Amino acid sequence: MIDGLTRLQFYHAKWGVIVVLSLFTTLYVFIVGFLFGISNSSISEFPGHIEKLLYTFILTLNYFGFSLLLSFLFKRSGLTIGIFFLYCMFIETLLKGLLNWKIESKPGFYLPLQCSDELLPFPILDMVKSIAKLDAAPSNTGYIIASCIWIAIYYFIGRVKLMKSDW
Repeated sequence: MIDGLTRLQFYHAKWGVIVVLSLFTTLYVFIVGFLFGISNSSISEFPGHIEKLLYTFILTLNYFGFSLLLSFLFKRSGLTIGIFFLYCMFIETLLKGLLNWKIESKPGFYLPLQCSDELLPFPILDMVKSIAKLDAAPSNTGYIIASCIWIAIYYFIGRVKLMKSDW
């Protein structure tokens, strides 16, 4: 027990924090987008691309869940942060490029963080893809499903690791 919580309650409290942080991030994006939208266009265009808020929630939940899993796998915070940045910036990018280049079905789009990154691509990259006439990427529904599967995997791996570990 930690502060009166069982291991499972402790783990669920961590996931509760992740969900709340993801909700606050999504709310912040909504407020900023709404304010910029009102200042630059009319209110009649309000709903716009409201589905992007769901994408933002899934993206933040995926990243926070992945970082929580890493924090349970590697107990040292500095090492965990280093591995997180190394994976995000280099390893997954290289794996995505290699897998999509070698395999026709393009599995690199479904790597843990890449599937949620593809939900909110940079607009400049979309323009480059359309100019270069690159292959169309899978649908957003596939990315949402893959992201949710990865989030569930993070949850269950972290839970098993915590239940089997020694405090």
